[in-house]
Amino acid sequence: MERNLLYSYVNNGVNEFVFSGIKFADFIELIPNKISNMLILKGDFLSLKHLPALNLSVVESAVNIIKLSAEDLYNQGDFHFVDYEKTENAQNLSKEELFSLLYLAHTAAPLDSPFYDTLNNQYTYLSHDDGWWCKIYSRDERDMIELFVAKIVSMAECFLNEKLSATNADIKQKIYCYMQKGLLVDFGNIGKSKPLSIPMYITGEIENIDDIYNTKDYKKQYSFIGDFVFTDDAWRLCDN
Repeated sequence: MERNLLYSYVNNGVNEFVFSGIKFADFIELIPNKISNMLILKGDFLSLKHLPALNLSVVESAVNIIKLSAEDLYNQGDFHFVDYEKTENAQNLSKEELFSLLYLAHTAAPLDSPFYDTLNNQYTYLSHDDGWWCKIYSRDERDMIELFVAKIVSMAECFLNEKLSATNADIKQKIYCYMQKGLLVDFGNIGKSKPLSIPMYITGEIENIDDIYNTKDYKKQYSFIGDFVFTDDAWRLCDN
């Protein structure tokens, strides 16, 4: 199936971001604040280090995280993790925190907060079929805005086969406002020359990502708001 659509919805107040079209490799490459270690809550990786006390696997160091991001994670199905700063953080989890993490692993929803004092995690990452659906809790919402906008630019660079300039703060803030309403960015029928115009639609919250791809004429179902345009070596929003 063609994956030429990007989707994001922000659940205000709980730092929750839902995405479709963003893979784990995108997350690792494009987030501005890189993670140091990962505590794997769900995912079957025989090659990873195992912590017997937790009965969970870990990925330690940025180098090993990059190696993991190069693997094909789609066939994992569910892939959940939280990041942490130091090894002792993971080893000193309280029983209550461990119970909360195990609940998170099985339900893909936090029991209470998605952030754990002992781990000092910046993110809680919950995904199904890598690139199809993921929910990310981020302490700093700006990281997720950067991620989504950077993915749009990255896809545009693939279409044009050249490096493009970054977007400015005003555009990022406007896109964030649209993300709060449910934003679909459609690369399905754009050209491969400049000016590059990428249609955008407001969708509301979509609970089942399959609905996007199973709707033959989603352009009539959702509200067209304008184009994200790259021309004259700069990005601009031509919205309504």
